[in-house]
Amino acid sequence: MKNLIFFKLVFISVIFYSCSSEESLDDTTSSDKLVSSEYYTNNYKINYRYNDSNLLSEIIDVIIEDDIDLQTNYVYGLDQLIISSNIQSNITNFNGDTDFSYNANNKLVGLTTVSNTGTDSTWELAYEDNTITLNINPANGNIRTIVLEANNSGLIRKATYSGFYVIIDYDSNGNITKINTFDSDDVLMNNTEYTYDSKPNPFYGQLKSIYIPIFINAFADAYDGEFLFDGYEGYYFPFLKNNIISKFRSGNLVRSYSYSYDSENYPINVKEVYNGNYGREYDIYY
Repeated sequence: MKNLIFFKLVFISVIFYSCSSEESLDDTTSSDKLVSSEYYTNNYKINYRYNDSNLLSEIIDVIIEDDIDLQTNYVYGLDQLIISSNIQSNITNFNGDTDFSYNANNKLVGLTTVSNTGTDSTWELAYEDNTITLNINPANGNIRTIVLEANNSGLIRKATYSGFYVIIDYDSNGNITKINTFDSDDVLMNNTEYTYDSKPNPFYGQLKSIYIPIFINAFADAYDGEFLFDGYEGYYFPFLKNNIISKFRSGNLVRSYSYSYDSENYPINVKEVYNGNYGREYDIYY
């Protein structure tokens, strides 16, 4: 299970190196019922901690027998806005800090990251109606621009990259249901679809003020027409109101999830199946 932590570190590097109003997202967290931990086995787990306002403040990935961990901390300011975060790991001695800035309407307008590996970067966001222009300025000078278009709920419905763009559909609960990727000539390249249960996603409603950076990270494979959802590590993308039960690529089922729920319909056990083969199983504790 070390690979999972190394996998996460790779995408931390993506954020640090490369790469709507936030309050228009649903303003409520899932409930006062908060996830305290996820267990893949007795050896691998993730612990979660919250501040006095029930906002996520700490994530600790642990491989117990190898004494390996990856820790993420969030600091909040006024209006429940995340103003800084820190990520550190004893795997590679990585340590990185990010500062977030907002305008008078509580929209994220910039972030600056500094790490002990030199993978520093600055992001600048400009808003015009529902269009958001994001400029990512890494230390190596390879500046890139991503243009985002939000729907009336503040969720990204279109992302335009260099040479291709992605169209994202949502259901009435704001769950991602379809991702279509087109080349610059409007030719469909990839199609991915998701279905959901009707039960509450216990991770939903956190990290709202940094929705855009998390979106960019989750769509690191946007060229292939999908966002990086792996089931485990529920706060990786906490903007789905319900729980994913299936994923289709070009009409073919490639991944499915089955759940056991508690008396309040919150998932407590998850089984994943990949391409018809058993994947893995993990438990959620509150």
